[in-house]
Amino acid sequence: MNVLMIANIDNCYGANRSLLDMLLPLRERGIEIIVLVQGNGTFARELRKRKIVYYIVPYRHSAAVSASLYEKFDGYAVNWRLLKDAERIVRQRKIDLIHTNASNVDFGALLSMVCNIPHVWHIRELLKEQYNLTYHFPKIEKYLMKRADCLIAISKYVAEQREISGKGSIVLYDGLDIDTYAIDKTQLFSGDVVNILYCGVLTREKGVMDAIRAVNKIVVQGYSNFRLDIVGEKNKYYMELARYVRVCGIQKYVCFHGYQVDLKPFREKADIALMCSRGEALGRVTVESMLGECFVIGAHSGGTLELIRENETGYFYEAGDAGQLAQKILLVIQDIEQSKKIVKRAKDFACRRFDNRKYAEKLLRIYEMCIRKYRGERND
Repeated sequence: MNVLMIANIDNCYGANRSLLDMLLPLRERGIEIIVLVQGNGTFARELRKRKIVYYIVPYRHSAAVSASLYEKFDGYAVNWRLLKDAERIVRQRKIDLIHTNASNVDFGALLSMVCNIPHVWHIRELLKEQYNLTYHFPKIEKYLMKRADCLIAISKYVAEQREISGKGSIVLYDGLDIDTYAIDKTQLFSGDVVNILYCGVLTREKGVMDAIRAVNKIVVQGYSNFRLDIVGEKNKYYMELARYVRVCGIQKYVCFHGYQVDLKPFREKADIALMCSRGEALGRVTVESMLGECFVIGAHSGGTLELIRENETGYFYEAGDAGQLAQKILLVIQDIEQSKKIVKRAKDFACRRFDNRKYAEKLLRIYEMCIRKYRGERND
């Protein structure tokens, strides 16, 4: 079976990291993977490391924060012109199925129509709530999604919010390469400093300010043995965050590291990991943190509710309540032995639930079902 993957961006953010974790176990099962990428960024470099065949096709996104009517039509026109090049790739590579890896790109949906082959569409995000994105042409996207042979929502929360239900849809939690992300720590909570980690996009929706305000409250209470590492690309909102840190005088307690491809060194050092997003689609960062033996504290909202069990695999706090988050951080170190047990249970949960080899088996069955269905309908 030959599958064409459509990436949604040319860097290694969450959706593409999930795609990378699919590749090896699918290839082990005899699936030939070819990838379309928008540009020669960090994601293309990772594909080269894995010896995955890819083609650069500069297709446009179908959603944006804001776009003029001209930009919307121009983007659509560009995609239609690029379909000829992509169609040649499909024919040359004898592609059996197209798999689009995120919902802000409809190029794969259009390509499947042109080439008359089945299309699987991964719905990984809440466009408006998480990224303030809106579709250029909502009615077109709704039509294209109805035509998809399978819509895969990465959590029950995404399925509900995006109204994905019924025949041709499924909830399938992501699979991760356990060997890559699992960390065995022998010194958790044993250092002089409690290291707290936030990984993610620096936006209001992701709640990173909760983490900073919580640390400030901890410092105000007289604690000096806490450090917060923030890993995420520096943007306009970063300036606001950095200004808050300066005004509060907590520069020695908060460090901005910018975007990092490899997060493992940060997780190896971290004792506590924070997931502060108001409406996280699933929370890959949460799962990675569990595998990395970090104590996870998450906002009581979104897909995070499907990952954390209070007092069993982590703690919750109410999104926006930095005071409560500070209390939960302090609670972690008040009973170290209990916290270590919670970390162990969380890691066991993540290993069982998010193994990418089990995930690949489920994905392969979806591919086979879609191809059988598609060929059966054509023969009728």
